[in-house]
Amino acid sequence: MKPFLKKFFPDILRNAAGTKVNMYCVYDSQILTLFASSLYLAGFVSSLVASKATTMFGRRNVIIIGGIVFLAGGAINGGAENISMLILGRVLLGLGVGFTNQVSQWVFKKKKIVPHLS
Repeated sequence: MKPFLKKFFPDILRNAAGTKVNMYCVYDSQILTLFASSLYLAGFVSSLVASKATTMFGRRNVIIIGGIVFLAGGAINGGAENISMLILGRVLLGLGVGFTNQVSQWVFKKKKIVPHLS
């Protein structure tokens, strides 16, 4: 964790240097909050858009697009040099998850893989 914090969030590492608490519990950083929530926000927005895209392009094409966007986000995150690239990668990961989540519910229902509650 320290190399990650040192590269992208050096302020948090400096603030937590003298404490014995988890470094992620002692922060006041809007950038870190944006980093943490960008994946979920993009996933939410893309799941709303994916329903229209599914009717326009079909389920198969939407899941392929979602997979490509997810892989692009992973590649950007893997090669991130600054916080902007890191957040862009997280947004693309969220878009990919939102698109594939829209389609995966249909696939599970069609193949009868719906879990039973006991």
